[in-house]
Amino acid sequence: MDNQHIKTLIADWIDAWNKQDIDRIMRHYTEDVIFYSPTVIKRWDITEGKIEGKEKLKAHFLKAFELVPDLHFEFRDVLYGVEGMIILYKRETGILAADIVTLNDEGKCFMVKAYYSGSDK
Repeated sequence: MDNQHIKTLIADWIDAWNKQDIDRIMRHYTEDVIFYSPTVIKRWDITEGKIEGKEKLKAHFLKAFELVPDLHFEFRDVLYGVEGMIILYKRETGILAADIVTLNDEGKCFMVKAYYSGSDK
């Protein structure tokens, strides 16, 4: 997957989040996605911070819309790798976030590890 294609994917992902278009967001993930985030611990009290599967991830994202109605991502940069990328973005709270994303051969996310600056997740 070339860098321009990755930029297009990221632009669509950011736009979908900012419009809270859950179906469009979920098109970026595999059925067996593995997702790690401090928000999983905070929202679901899952101590390892890990969600497995697209339906559980969808519920996690819908909970985000419920808890943060003004949720907004501002794209900052992307770092390219062999099997994926790191997406850097700013949240509506002003904190910086980075998603380390591993892609499958179809360009869908099958593993994501989310990181946040500060303590406000």
